[in-house]
Amino acid sequence: MAIQPSKRIPTNVVTGFLGVGKTTAIRHLLKSKPADEQWAVLVNEFGEVGIDGALLQANDDMITQVAGGCTCCKVQSLSRVALQHLIDKHKPDRLIIEPTGLAMPKQIMEMLGTEEFLAQLEVQAMVCLVDPYFFKDESFLNMEACADQIAMADVVIATKADIADEEDLAAFTQYMGRYTPAKQAVTTM
Repeated sequence: MAIQPSKRIPTNVVTGFLGVGKTTAIRHLLKSKPADEQWAVLVNEFGEVGIDGALLQANDDMITQVAGGCTCCKVQSLSRVALQHLIDKHKPDRLIIEPTGLAMPKQIMEMLGTEEFLAQLEVQAMVCLVDPYFFKDESFLNMEACADQIAMADVVIATKADIADEEDLAAFTQYMGRYTPAKQAVTTM
């Protein structure tokens, strides 16, 4: 049976290391969504207390949290159940997934690429938010989770550009210029 794209839910994964502004960016997206659409967010928090989910929940949007670990690791089965519940209960027009800052995006995409989700979700651009300050620090760039998030992203956005110095932004631009093929978009906010 062929998968009908028009029936699948447009889905974006928003990755980024701890503190780069994923929740703030998602809150902005939720405020600017079309009035006639219902969006849902699956938030994965590493700790037991879901701070990001609570911040998003304040907007009365459809939020489901998976706390206590990483979507790609020990709580993947919980994430599958939570994601399916979110889809079944809310039937959103768009889905945004915010994994923990330590997430390995390859494993998230493998979960979304399973038969159960392929028929329901149309995975679109993976967005990675980064702090341009990190590009001067080789130890950050050598962290597997951070490197994978950037490598797998279709769109990379340097956050905090308003407080970054020119050296930070130049290091970000230089690093992102290494990718062949180039990303769909590399920008700042």
